[in-house]
Amino acid sequence: MRLWMIVPEPTLRALERGRVLVADGRRAIRDFRPAYRWMADQMAMRLGPPPRRRAVPWWAWARWGGSRSGRPDLRCSAHLPRGTRGYRLTIEMPAEEVLLSDFDDWHFVLNGSYLTLDEAEWDAFWAEMDAAGHSAQWPYPEPFRTRAEATWQRIFDLDRTGRDPAWCGTSEDQGIQATFWQLHADCVLKAEMFTAR
Repeated sequence: MRLWMIVPEPTLRALERGRVLVADGRRAIRDFRPAYRWMADQMAMRLGPPPRRRAVPWWAWARWGGSRSGRPDLRCSAHLPRGTRGYRLTIEMPAEEVLLSDFDDWHFVLNGSYLTLDEAEWDAFWAEMDAAGHSAQWPYPEPFRTRAEATWQRIFDLDRTGRDPAWCGTSEDQGIQATFWQLHADCVLKAEMFTAR
């Protein structure tokens, strides 16, 4: 499976020295760690256990936004901090080692929110929360938390079954992210240097 990653120069150099890298999560933004653990749990169930205890996913693109080529556009900002030298890696991974998910929908997991298929479902959920006297602050009280977490499985439905395109967007604009446990130097087909804007 062809994927693309954006990495800072030290990551590429470490990969060249070590030949295999496993992410450990120490540099992950603290507020995002619960969502990363959730994704790691999904990967363990779907792909098998991590190679090391407390490993976190590597992230790549199977398709960046609405890009025809799938590759991240290096002219865009926010890939890395401005002025940072980085690399767009083209990698080839065995499909059975990769978990694909919808990038935009991933933000519902990241932000601890209920992932809806349409506006009516969104309105109904929040009406129930309001009627129960609860705020939108995560974590929601039960049974709302369990209900919200159950909707997160929808990020793996790349066909966007049952979704209202006016609410969720179209599959043509869909960014598809890829997560995997290990980055092998042998999987890197090309490394294109750039300076982040």
